[in-house]
Amino acid sequence: MLANYNFVYMGDTWIAKSDNCDVINYTGEFVFNDALVQAKKYNPQFVLHGGDAAFAGNRPSLLRFKNEKVKKAFPSTRFYVSPGNHDALFTTANGKRRISFNNFKQIINPLNFVTWLFR
Repeated sequence: MLANYNFVYMGDTWIAKSDNCDVINYTGEFVFNDALVQAKKYNPQFVLHGGDAAFAGNRPSLLRFKNEKVKKAFPSTRFYVSPGNHDALFTTANGKRRISFNNFKQIINPLNFVTWLFR
């Protein structure tokens, strides 16, 4: 007989914070905060996040997502995150656009597999 269990799937939270100012995407914050409250009601064994945790892949946004949102809402629940295009850091140098997931890899998890956020 299979045991019953709950899990939650979410994505596109778009948490935004900048290095040089306190810009916050309040619409994304409001929706994500409510999603976390609703998700906790299901007492999930794990949460899957389908990507776009941050609006831009800068360190402050990804750290805000991890430390100020997820760790507070789900301190002991496994929270798996896959990278989305907004989780990349886009820069332009010498007229060439560069895409980097380095911040995501350092703060959230490696790209070659999805892992528990709190390793």
